[in-house]
Amino acid sequence: MHASLRQAGFTLVEMMVVIVITGMISTAMYQMLQAGQATYEQNKTMVDMQQNARVGLQSLSDDLRLVSYGKDPTQPSIFYAGPESVAFVADILPDEPGAEVISYFLSPDGDPDTDNPNDTVLMRVVADTSGNTLVSSTQSYGMSATGLSFRWFNGSGVELSNPVPSPEQVGEVFIEVTATAANAIDGEYPEMSLSTTIYPRNLPLSPARSRPNTPACTGPSFPTCDSATLTWTPPTNNTDGTELPMSEISHFNFYFGTDPDDLSLYTRLARTITEWTVPDLESGIPYYIAVSCVSRSGVESYLCERNATLSSSLVPEAPTNLVATTSTGVTLNWDAVTQFTNGSTIGTVVVYKIYRAEGDSTFVPDDANLVDEVSYTTTWFDTETSGLGCGDYYYKLKAEACGNLSVESNWDDGTLPAKPSCVSNILAVNSATEGEVNVSWTLPTTRTDGSALAPSDILYVKIYADTASGTPYSNQTIVTGAQTSHVLSGISSCSTWYFNVVVEDACGHDGELCSGEEVSLFTSAPCDADPPQPPAYVAVTEHDDYLDLEWPSNSVDCDLAGYRVYYGTTLGGPYNGNDAAEGPSPIEISADLVTYGNLCRYQLTGLGSCTEYYVKVTSVDECIPANESVGSSGEEMGQTSCVSCQIDANCVSWAVDGGSSNTLHLELHANGANELFSQLQPSWSGGQTLQEVWFGRPLTKIWDYDGSAGEDGWYGGPANSGDPLNLDDVYVGSWTSNEDGEPLALVFDSDIRDMPIDLEFSGTEGTCSATGAGVGALDFSDFDNGMAGWSPQSGNWFVSGGELRQSYTGSNYFVQLDGSPQTDVTYEAKVLASGGSYHSSYLYFRYSSDSYHYLAGIRTDANKVRIARIQGGSFIETGAYYTTLSDNTWYTLRVVVTGSRIRVYFDCELVIDVTDSSMLSSGQLGIVTRRTSGRFDDVRIFQGEVLP
Repeated sequence: MHASLRQAGFTLVEMMVVIVITGMISTAMYQMLQAGQATYEQNKTMVDMQQNARVGLQSLSDDLRLVSYGKDPTQPSIFYAGPESVAFVADILPDEPGAEVISYFLSPDGDPDTDNPNDTVLMRVVADTSGNTLVSSTQSYGMSATGLSFRWFNGSGVELSNPVPSPEQVGEVFIEVTATAANAIDGEYPEMSLSTTIYPRNLPLSPARSRPNTPACTGPSFPTCDSATLTWTPPTNNTDGTELPMSEISHFNFYFGTDPDDLSLYTRLARTITEWTVPDLESGIPYYIAVSCVSRSGVESYLCERNATLSSSLVPEAPTNLVATTSTGVTLNWDAVTQFTNGSTIGTVVVYKIYRAEGDSTFVPDDANLVDEVSYTTTWFDTETSGLGCGDYYYKLKAEACGNLSVESNWDDGTLPAKPSCVSNILAVNSATEGEVNVSWTLPTTRTDGSALAPSDILYVKIYADTASGTPYSNQTIVTGAQTSHVLSGISSCSTWYFNVVVEDACGHDGELCSGEEVSLFTSAPCDADPPQPPAYVAVTEHDDYLDLEWPSNSVDCDLAGYRVYYGTTLGGPYNGNDAAEGPSPIEISADLVTYGNLCRYQLTGLGSCTEYYVKVTSVDECIPANESVGSSGEEMGQTSCVSCQIDANCVSWAVDGGSSNTLHLELHANGANELFSQLQPSWSGGQTLQEVWFGRPLTKIWDYDGSAGEDGWYGGPANSGDPLNLDDVYVGSWTSNEDGEPLALVFDSDIRDMPIDLEFSGTEGTCSATGAGVGALDFSDFDNGMAGWSPQSGNWFVSGGELRQSYTGSNYFVQLDGSPQTDVTYEAKVLASGGSYHSSYLYFRYSSDSYHYLAGIRTDANKVRIARIQGGSFIETGAYYTTLSDNTWYTLRVVVTGSRIRVYFDCELVIDVTDSSMLSSGQLGIVTRRTSGRFDDVRIFQGEVLP
C-alpha cells in the first residue's frame, strides 16, 4: 500500500492564466512605449522642419531686400526672376569690388544624407559680374524638391508673368519655402511651408512705403553699476499718419557705441521685446544706446537715442578681517565685500586692491604702494615674499565697485618669518637691595604660525617696566641673547610697578607682547621700626570646601613684607585652625603673591564642609624680627557649603574668536544633577572690560551692561575684573545626560587671548570656580548659524539644531574646512555616530586626498577610539583605545598633532599617543563619516599644541 504524496504548486490551468496575463501586460507596456517614442519623433520632426523653413526664408528675404544696393547704374537689378529661382545684383561682400550676383535655387542633386527621396537643400551662390564664383553654400537643409516658389508683382501690385520677361518691372515679391521631413512618419514625409512678402527698397518701381514713427524710449536705467537698460514703447502709426499695427512690425534694431553719430547694430530684437540691457560697461566712458522700429516692408524708423554714461554714488564697504599668514611667503585672507555702505547688495564684480608697505603699519594706501588687484577671490599669495629669509611687511585692502573705492581695511602684519610668540611665566620679585627687582620669564619656543623658535634665533630680550599698566611702557631694558632672568635697577620704592617681556629674533622682529602676561609688584623699602598699618577689613566669600578672602592692599608701608591670616572655628578666637591645605593658623604670606592692584586676594582651601570659620588678617614688615600691625582687619565669618556645587568648565578648550579676538568661548556642565546658574564673578589681570554674557544652544544673552539682559539693570558701563554679575537664571545640564555641555560666551571690549581668567559660578548648590586662558582659535564653529567656512566634498552635509550632520551611510563622506593647509594643530570637536555598517565618525588632518590622509575618531560598534592612516586608499590603524561606546551618544575628542606625533584625548583624558614617521608635513582639515550617519558640534581648532 503506497501513500499518496502531494506538493503545493500551480495547476496547469493556473500557470496558463498567469502566462496570458503577463503577456497582455507586456504587450500593453510595449505599445505605450512605442506610442511615446512615436510622439517624440513626430514632435522632433516638426521642430526640425520649422527651423529649416525659417532659416531658408530668412536668408533669402534678407538678401533680396538688398537688391540693387551698391550696383553700377548700367547693371540690371535682377538678372532672372522665375517661379523657382532668382538671380539679382547687390553689393553684399564689402571686401569685393563692385556689386555681386546672388543666386538662390534648390539643388538638383537632392540631399543624399537623408532617407527622403524628395528632399533637397537651398543653395546660395555669389559670383562677381564676370561670372566667377566667390561663395557657394547651403543655406538650409530639408527642403522639399518643389519647396521654393516666387510670385512677382509690379509697383501697382499687379502680378507679372512668371518667369518675368522684364525683371526691372518688379516692385514686390511673394516668397514661399516648403520644408520636408528627413524620415517618414507612418510611411509619409510631412511638409511645412512658410511665406513672406518683401518690397525691395532700392528698386525704382517698388511702391513707396511709410516709415514707422520712432519708438518712444525712456531711461536709460542702471540695474547694476556696470549695465544700462533702455525701455521703449512700440510705435502705433507711421510718419504719414497711417496706422501701424503690431503685425506690420518686423523687429527692432538695437544700437550701441561711444560715438552718437556712428553707432553699431548691437542686436535685432523680436517685435514683442520692449527693453534691452547692455552689460559689462565701464564707469566714466560716454556710451550711447538707441532703438529703431523696422516694418515688414523693411523700412526703418529714426533712432531713439540716449546717453548711457555710468556714474554711481554707491561706495562699497571696506574689506574686513584681513589676516596675513606667513610660511614660505605671505598669504592674505579676508571677508568678501557684498554690500555698499548704504546697505544695498552689490550686484557687480568687486575688485580688491592690495597695498603693501615695509616696516610701517600706519602707511596710507595709494597707487605708490599698490601691489595687485584681484577679483572673484578672498585670498592672495604675495609671490614677491616667497622664499625671503627676513621681511617686515604690512598689508591693507580697499574694495572697488561701481568705479568707487571703499575706505581702507584693517592692517595686518606679514612679518617673515612669523613673529616670536609671547614670553610666559613672568615673575617680578623685590630684591634685597632697594631699587632693584628680580624679573624672570620663560622664553617662547614657537613663532605665531606654530613653527619652531630656537634659542639661537633670539637676538635680544626686552624687559618693559612702568608704573602704569599696559603699553606704551616708559622703561625698556634690553638683554642680549636668550636670557631667562635679569635684575632691574632704578625702580622707585613704595610704588606699584608693571612688568612685561618680549623677545626680538635674529631678523630684528619683536615678538608678540601679550597683555595677559603682564605682572605687577609693589616695591619695598628697608625696615622701618614702626609697625605697619593693618588692613581696613577682610571680606569672605563662601564656597564648597574653601573660602575666598579679600582685603585692601597696604600701599602705605614701603617695608611691607606680607600678611598673616588667622583662622579658627570659634567666634572671637582662639584662631587655632589647622585644617586648611595652606597650613595651620596663622599663615604668613608674601605681599607680592596676593596683591592685585588695590586689593589682596587669598584662599583657604581643603576646609571641612558645612563649617563656620572665623578669619582676621594682619600686616607684617621686612624687619627681623618682623613687626606685626597693631590691630587687625577685624573678624569675619564664612561657612563652607553643606551641598557641593558641581559646575565645571575645565574640560573643553577655552577658545577666543571675534573680529578683535574679544569673545571667549567655553562650556559648562554639572558633574551631578542639573544646577541653577544665577551669578558669575569673573576675574582677570588686564585692563579689558566685560560687556555681555551668552549661554545655551543657541546662544542667548543672559547679561548685558546696558540692562537688556541680566538682573543688574543698567550697570553704568562694562564690568571690571572681580565684579559680580547677576544673570538671568539658567540651568547647567549634568554631564551624564548632556555630554556636549552648555556653551558660555563672554564678550569683552578688546583682545582677551592668553589672558588668565578665574570664573566663579554661583547657584542653588553654592559656588564653584574654573580657571583658564582663551587661546586664539584658527576656527571656532558651533554651527548655530549654519556651516559657513566648511565645504562638503561628498555626502549629504547639513546643519540642524545647531549641529553639523551627515545622513548618508553607503560610503565615506567628507566635509572640509576652508582655508590653507595646516601643519601642527590642536583639533577638538564633539562627535556622534549613528547606524550604518561601520558606525565611524572621524576628524581628519594632514589631508592630501581622499586616498591619502590621517584620521582620529570613534567606531562605536567596535568600542574603539582610534587613529588611522589612509594611504593608497587602504585603512591602516596606527593606534587604538578600547572603551564602551554607543551609537547616538556624544563624545569629546581632542587631537594634538605636532610634527609626526599624534595624541588623542577622549573626554579630556589622554588615551592614545603615537608617532608616525611617514606622516605628511601638512594638509587640510575636515570631518569624515565612514559608512555611518554622523553629527558634530563645537569644533575648536588651534595652531600648535593646546593641552587640556
